[in-house]
Amino acid sequence: MNEAMTAALTVLAGFAVFVGGQIVQRFVLEPIQEQRKVIGEIAYVLLYHGNVGRFVPFESQQTRDNIASTLRRLAGELRTTRATIPAYRQLERTQWVLKTENLLAASAHLVGWSNSVISASEDTLLEHMEAIRENLGILR
Repeated sequence: MNEAMTAALTVLAGFAVFVGGQIVQRFVLEPIQEQRKVIGEIAYVLLYHGNVGRFVPFESQQTRDNIASTLRRLAGELRTTRATIPAYRQLERTQWVLKTENLLAASAHLVGWSNSVISASEDTLLEHMEAIRENLGILR
């Protein structure tokens, strides 16, 4: 092979590696990072709003509605991450992503927490919060 052909093949191989890397980054790694970001935001909300409805009286209906809206948004975002990561079932085996069962359970408990922010007993709120922590692997 002559030098021009070797150079062309080298450039083509480099381009293929670059494009392949970009595809993996955009369609696999970034959605996995997004899932971890949502889990981090849920951990923040567990800490920040953990006393709402238990020890701190609500200031207004608007405050309760805002908290409930935040919890439902996070439940939806968590479920969205399941749909945006390709080959999710295969990635579950590597533990790079949440198990589907844990993701769905945490999402359901976020909705349950949202529903019970206003009128539930302290025990119900604590059950939802503990289930969210357990399913997402969030430490106390």
